[in-house]
Amino acid sequence: MTRLALVASSVLVALLVMLLGVSFASAHSLGHASADGGEIRWEEYTRYDAEHKFGINAWNALGNVTIQRSQSDANLEFRDYQDCGDGVLGRWLPGSGADLIAFNTCEMDKINTFDRRGTAVHELGHALGLAHPSGSRKSKYWCKNSVMYYSSCTASPNAPQAHDRSDYYSLWPRAAEQQPSQAESSDTGSGDMEVRYAFDAMDLRELVGFATNVFVGEVVEEAGSEGAPLSGPGERVLPRTQFSVEVLKNVKGEVEGAVTVSQTGGYDEDEGREVRVEGDSLLKPGKKYLFVTSYDPEEDWYTVVAQPFGDVLVEGEARRSDVEARFEQAEEEQIPPDPAP
Repeated sequence: MTRLALVASSVLVALLVMLLGVSFASAHSLGHASADGGEIRWEEYTRYDAEHKFGINAWNALGNVTIQRSQSDANLEFRDYQDCGDGVLGRWLPGSGADLIAFNTCEMDKINTFDRRGTAVHELGHALGLAHPSGSRKSKYWCKNSVMYYSSCTASPNAPQAHDRSDYYSLWPRAAEQQPSQAESSDTGSGDMEVRYAFDAMDLRELVGFATNVFVGEVVEEAGSEGAPLSGPGERVLPRTQFSVEVLKNVKGEVEGAVTVSQTGGYDEDEGREVRVEGDSLLKPGKKYLFVTSYDPEEDWYTVVAQPFGDVLVEGEARRSDVEARFEQAEEEQIPPDPAP
């Protein structure tokens, strides 16, 4: 191969890697996991019994971490919650005690058995320490080639694919390889929830299509901390924080004056720490945001959709004008959710 051809070939490979968002150098890892001593011990308080057992069997087939029902000291719980506005199918939340996989019944009940099973496999992948493979970049390659892709999509698999298995074995080496695990116990991890969205939240047309109201507003003050109740024993909740917001401009829907916006995340009393969704910081009083929301008539508040994509900081006139223009175009081209099967 000539030098010119070699250079051209190298440039082409680099371009493909950039476009696909593919990383061949390292595993996609959270750095922490639910597994303790090479095993996950679970308890379940969920209606999705067949789905979570499908997920357990899918990962147990890989052999290096045992996922089994707890006899006394669970380090992972399966629970359910209901939030018809957040656009999330499931969440994994690390904790100082048992970690949590929470399925959103409102969204899970809209999808078919295949995709519900895929959601269970996805969230258990987080419990094993696997991260979303495309990071913050949209990539249809990963939609088709990883059960850990950040959202449900048309071509989603519902079992670990080749790259998922590679990531798993990078984190949990075979005993014969005599290597320590690359994932620490989640006791040492952050308070970040890892989620699977019900739609492609990076596509502004789908994001706006899911919402009932999109508007620019200024956060006035924190107004409450009413969490979403979780199924099972005790009084555990999924932390949420409510804010009073003054509406400045509507992009979709009509709302005016002061409204309440509910953001998932906030102080978790059970854990004694603040938790966030995919690193999404709590709203700050005095700051302006573009909010993508779903109105909850029972609570009379506007739930932020698909965090962190649904609360966009718009400080500065140039920034605000640019964001407004992009979301106004998305409103004109919006793609509503697929009807429930």
